[in-house]
Amino acid sequence: MKTVVIVDDREDNRALLMATLEHRDYRLVEASSGEEALKLIGKEEPDLIIADVLMPRMDGYEFVQQLRQDPRNAQTKVIFYTASYIEEESRRLAKACGVNHIIVKPTDPDTVLEIVDEALGEKSKSAAIVPTPDFEREHLHLVTDKLSEKVEELETLTHQLEQEIVERKSAEDALRASEAHLQTVVENLDEGVIVSDLKGGLVQWNRAALTIHGYTKLEEGLRSQSDLVDTFELSTLGGTRVPLEEWPLFRILRGENLRDLELRVRNIRADWERIFNYGGTLVHDGSNEPVLAIVTVSDITQRKRVEERLREQADIINHARDAIIIRHFQDDRITFWNKGAEHLYGWTANEALGKPSWELLYADANERDAPLKVLLSTGEFHGELKQVTKGARDIVVDCRATLIRDPAGEPRSLLLINTDITEQKKLEMQLLRAQRLESIGTLAGGVAHDLNNVLGPILMGAESLRCNRTGEHAAAMISLIEESARRGSSIVKQVLTFARGVEGERVLINPRHLIDEMVEIAKRTFPKTIEVTGKYPEHPWAISGDPTQLHQVLLNLSMNARDAMGNGGSLILAAENVEVDDNFAAMMPGAKAGSYATLRVSDTGVGIPRALVEKIFEPFFTTKDPGKGTGLGLSTSLGIVKSHAGFISVSSEQGRGTTFTVFLPAVQADVAPCRKEAPPVTKGNGELVLLVDDEMNVRHVTKMTLETHNYCVLEANDGPEALAIFAQHKDSISVVLTDLIMPYIDGVALIRALKRIKPDMIFIASSGQDTEPRLVELQGLGVVNFLCKPYDTRKLLTVLESAVSKQLAPLPKK
Repeated sequence: MKTVVIVDDREDNRALLMATLEHRDYRLVEASSGEEALKLIGKEEPDLIIADVLMPRMDGYEFVQQLRQDPRNAQTKVIFYTASYIEEESRRLAKACGVNHIIVKPTDPDTVLEIVDEALGEKSKSAAIVPTPDFEREHLHLVTDKLSEKVEELETLTHQLEQEIVERKSAEDALRASEAHLQTVVENLDEGVIVSDLKGGLVQWNRAALTIHGYTKLEEGLRSQSDLVDTFELSTLGGTRVPLEEWPLFRILRGENLRDLELRVRNIRADWERIFNYGGTLVHDGSNEPVLAIVTVSDITQRKRVEERLREQADIINHARDAIIIRHFQDDRITFWNKGAEHLYGWTANEALGKPSWELLYADANERDAPLKVLLSTGEFHGELKQVTKGARDIVVDCRATLIRDPAGEPRSLLLINTDITEQKKLEMQLLRAQRLESIGTLAGGVAHDLNNVLGPILMGAESLRCNRTGEHAAAMISLIEESARRGSSIVKQVLTFARGVEGERVLINPRHLIDEMVEIAKRTFPKTIEVTGKYPEHPWAISGDPTQLHQVLLNLSMNARDAMGNGGSLILAAENVEVDDNFAAMMPGAKAGSYATLRVSDTGVGIPRALVEKIFEPFFTTKDPGKGTGLGLSTSLGIVKSHAGFISVSSEQGRGTTFTVFLPAVQADVAPCRKEAPPVTKGNGELVLLVDDEMNVRHVTKMTLETHNYCVLEANDGPEALAIFAQHKDSISVVLTDLIMPYIDGVALIRALKRIKPDMIFIASSGQDTEPRLVELQGLGVVNFLCKPYDTRKLLTVLESAVSKQLAPLPKK
């Protein structure tokens, strides 16, 4: 077994070679220096020596030189295993010493084994030693060069180390500057910051922390949390005392991360109490070990007081009886919905918030859009709106809306305060209707006089025609009878319309129509000693209002004017376009600057005493004799005008007369009706009509008219007779024209009975009285065609044609 000696001052290099060669059948011996190797070789007589070159005290060259001085080792193979000295000069010197092979680190194990096997396989012969004149000098020169290289490397490393020291010092300076900057920032924070060590010692307080706790500088008594116990008491917002171990710092030292912990803090010595907001956490080093604790504190006393006031105000708003709503202007979505809104509309806040207001409150888009124009121009709106509840109940609200703008002046939100006035409006309607009936009673004498004037020509004309049907005046007499009948019909229609007027419908109105109609009523019903005149501009501004209510205002004012002119006089009803400026508006209660259409009622009566002018609009105030007035006319008129966002002015001079001027907001729109020529009267196509009416004259005239215009007619005097006839001819009858007020079976009951027999039958309802009370019932039965008595031929045929064109009943057989 061959022996291999491994010489290297580094144990890891020896272990690597031992591991590489242990699989060969070699005996391996190791030495840590050249001296130790020479001692071993004297005993072992190795076959191969593997030596490092650069070793302390004795390098590889000296080791080989001394090895070769012993004749016994002249033929021992030597391999240099080194990471240095591989230049040509080094190789030449190694060969001169008697080195057989050189292995340069690092080398893979296979190469090492191959060289070792090759060295041990060579014939034993001494290494070729090339004579060198001065080995010592060359060896010294070589070692000196390598040492110079090492010195240069050391100098380079020293320079790099110096540079690193400079850079580290700069970094430390920058760190110190950053820490100073951070200290300045922390010192000037509005939020208090307290730094503690892990034992609870208070290392640092910033200025805000001192100020918040009532100090001006860091005192000895502020060095630990326990030092503060004699000065401060902490409690929850509810008043529960907080023990020391639950104070914010000790909770943080236990590992809690605090955020928005609100506590009451009482300074026992200074006798004040405030509310602080605490936060804080542990600070960890790079090894995730805690090194200190930070506590943040803010005085939120003022903020909590403001919040409490806001909560109180919000609670007051939330429990207000009025519905208070806030919605976005752009997308109409609701952002606030108080208890009053829940009570009024039936929607809970959770149901309403985030929903568009139009989806919950409005059945009519016009009611929603109408206030927007006013809001955009003035920023405010006050008026009545029709809305709907969750249960589909129609309500009327008094709406006060305010437009809220953002800092840029753009619309942001709408604040709505809505008061339910549905019952109030019902009472007002009843009062207005009662007043209308009272007015009609007052006018009854004039109406009777006018009707007698109408009936006189009819009676005399009929007698004249009976005596002379073909005379030269017959045609003129017929025209007179027809004109008188139309006048009578118009009078009755006006009375009925006024008596049953439907309030609440706001439409565009041309003031000239109001003036013309009131002038006509006054001329017909007022004493002939009063001269009635109407005036208006060529293009009066339109009004958005309720025609019936505005008629009543004019009637109330006109009747007061009539009563003031017991001996006759002049009554002028006029419409004017007026611009109200700020000066005029300031003198009139409830007035605002803007464009107005005015309705003026002037008389030449006795006038109103100055002392009474301020009282005339008070309810039940009257100067008339008992039984001649309720004192509600002017107060009602003022209420109507205010509901139209208008106002009334009064000027009066005793003995000269009085002028009432009604100011109503103008709407810039053209409402003048287009006059159209009446379409030609259409004839029937032989359709069969069942005519039911208990008035024989009406029935006979209607039958003759229909037959003249190519309709077939079956007559019935009452409901039972109509049922019998219908049962026989139900398949041939195209339409049923029935009166509503009849004995035995009224019109509604008859329609219901005939519907059971033939559900798709078409009906026309006719009456000379108010049909409004039964209108909903008729519509529920599918009746959509109505004839108000008295009707003329054109109206009868127009309604009949419309009804017949919608049914598919077969024509009667001829």
